[in-house]
Parts: sequence; structure tokens; C-alpha cells
Amino acid sequence: MGAKLLGLRIADILIFEYSTTGIIAALWSGTTLGVIGDCHSACNSEWLKLPDFTHISIKSTLSSVHFIA
Repeated sequence: MGAKLLGLRIADILIFEYSTTGIIAALWSGTTLGVIGDCHSACNSEWLKLPDFTHISIKSTLSSVHFIA
């Protein structure tokens, strides 16, 4: 399972679609990603450090969601 990048990029906001949570909006800032849209409440306010520019991992208390962009 994974997420699908919808192909939208507005400035530094990336829009994703994930099967269990619906649409997710993420704010990209340098080497961090902040989830600003639909997500499990545990990760709504998390800022996550990214290992590189191609793999984004969002972790919640229930699961780990991986975005390949």
C-alpha cells in the first residue's frame, strides 16, 4: 500500500491521496514536512525530517504511511 501523488503542486504544498485517510495536504519546508490536511490526529501537528527528496514517511500511532514522490 502507498500514497499517490496527485500531480498537484502549489508553491510548497503537496497534495496526496491515500486510501485510508483520503486527501492529505502537506506543507514542505526545506527538509521538513508538516501535515496540514486530513490525517490521523497523531500526525496532524508533526513536523518530520526527511532523509532525502524522494521518500517521505509519515508515522502515526496506528501505522506508518509512506509517500514516494
